[in-house]
Amino acid sequence: RRDFQIALAASLVAMTGTAGAGGSLDGTWVLVEVGGKSVSADAGRVPSFSISGNDITGFDGCNQFGGRLDRPGEIVSTRMACSGDYIALPLDLPDVGAHLNKATRSGDLLNFPASGGFPASVFKRG
Repeated sequence: RRDFQIALAASLVAMTGTAGAGGSLDGTWVLVEVGGKSVSADAGRVPSFSISGNDITGFDGCNQFGGRLDRPGEIVSTRMACSGDYIALPLDLPDVGAHLNKATRSGDLLNFPASGGFPASVFKRG
């Protein structure tokens, strides 16, 4: 298990730095499509995340989260009570690195395939 975590951390460092998903993922990414349906800014608080090196922070539609990509399973989040009427972040935060590794990048768009119960989604560099 430890060897797997080290290998995952090494691949994340390489991916977020320059390669993987078609280039650096540093910057802010805002959800624009989930499950084939567009998400508009007037729909309320739109989920987003920001990456800087190995650090990730963001808003999951209800709560703020943050952590390090090289520490799988250690992303922490606030625990606000939320109404059932919000757009949820379609990413697997406990294993966000593996989810990021499945993404493909095309210009300012980051496309995630449906995976592990999460619908396909598209984020735009914000």
